[in-house]
Amino acid sequence: MTAATAARIAAAVRAGAPPVDAVRTALDVIEQLDGDLGAFATVRRDRALREAALLAGRSDLARLPLAGVPVAVKDTVPVGGIAPWTDPSSPARADHPMVTRLRAAGAVVVGTTTASDASLWPTTDGHAPDGRLVVTRNPWNSARTAGGSSGGAAAAVAGGLVPVAQGSDSLGSVRIPAAACGVVGVKPGAGLVRPVSVDPRTGRPVRGGDWFGLMTHGALATTVEDAALLLSVLAGRSGLAAVADPPRCLRVAVSVRAPAPGVRTSREGVRAAFEVAGVLRRAGHDVERAEPRYPASVSRGTLARWAAAAAQDLDAVPPGRRGDVQPRTVRHAALGRRMRPQVRAEDVGTWQAAAERFLAGRALLLTPPVATAPPAASAWSRRSWTANVVSSLRWTGGFAAPWNLAGWPALSLPAGHDAAAGVPLGVQLVARPGDESLLLAVAALIEARQPWPRVATRKMRR
Repeated sequence: MTAATAARIAAAVRAGAPPVDAVRTALDVIEQLDGDLGAFATVRRDRALREAALLAGRSDLARLPLAGVPVAVKDTVPVGGIAPWTDPSSPARADHPMVTRLRAAGAVVVGTTTASDASLWPTTDGHAPDGRLVVTRNPWNSARTAGGSSGGAAAAVAGGLVPVAQGSDSLGSVRIPAAACGVVGVKPGAGLVRPVSVDPRTGRPVRGGDWFGLMTHGALATTVEDAALLLSVLAGRSGLAAVADPPRCLRVAVSVRAPAPGVRTSREGVRAAFEVAGVLRRAGHDVERAEPRYPASVSRGTLARWAAAAAQDLDAVPPGRRGDVQPRTVRHAALGRRMRPQVRAEDVGTWQAAAERFLAGRALLLTPPVATAPPAASAWSRRSWTANVVSSLRWTGGFAAPWNLAGWPALSLPAGHDAAAGVPLGVQLVARPGDESLLLAVAALIEARQPWPRVATRKMRR
């Protein structure tokens, strides 16, 4: 497995190590392990090795923040020359601007990672262009899903295939798989990483496609340092890479009640949240139990956008390709066409005001990122729409989605292990807009005082 962090790989390359070494190692590990994980949609072995060899000749190599670092990009993000699984006959003609930033920073894109259909579902499986059913599995326990929609990204990082990966997050699609797989997943605040959507034919930004404002791009990594480093490159904000000590005596609210009606947080999830609260308290911070009130605008606003985004995406699919869309997604899009009138801007403002009142005088909110252990790794794409929606809500508990609606930054980080389920536990930290550096600083403090295994240590089992 890829044992070195992105920060260490880049430091070694800047000091003179051949960039091709780390890239070849990652590609060899992908070849060895991904048959069981199902994390990669496409692997760019020959191209990545050529790009790594060319990197050694760059005059600015000694200044590149991601020099020689093998990275993975979600299959929904255009990478020049690569055709997404959803449209195998149409390779992207240009890179997404984020991919351009990665390359400019010295990173080498080794491949694209699997995602759930239309990025709608918190489990990842689907058919490859050759017809194979690919189920993306949790590196800690292959009987469980790696999550979604950025399931392949989380599995690739947790399995040690790459040190860092890009993901996108509309209702928790970075934080949910990060929690399932025991890695750090950062969703920045709205607008930090731009543009969100581009035309794969030209690489130019397009209007729409951002889930009516819910979507942003984020970073998955095994350490807070690496997550901050990748986020700084994606956002074009170098200062984010410098993770400082957090201010003293922060006020932190702890909430363990699931926002989704009728969903209960597992005992293991509650325990993990309060253990991390204890870490912060012993570090000198003021931690108190406080449960936010989620107004009806939260559930109405997120559900309407979740469904309407499916309709928006499906309506953009050429008629000749609509037969490839999964039945659960078709049903979800049909609901979305009816719910489009319920996508109201005032729901965002109402929730932002309520969240600000709750955090008045407080710096952070600490919650579980999900309500229960991840469900089984199986062909969820073949199950009914009802089964998928019910499972999604029971598992996630609605902890992640409100912060997409608000546009506030949030991250998930590992917080122990669920022995019964054989998978990691996690916690979520939420901060006000613009406080990404504070989130990363507090996460680094937790990492230092309660460290976690960087990559999965349990053998894959089925």
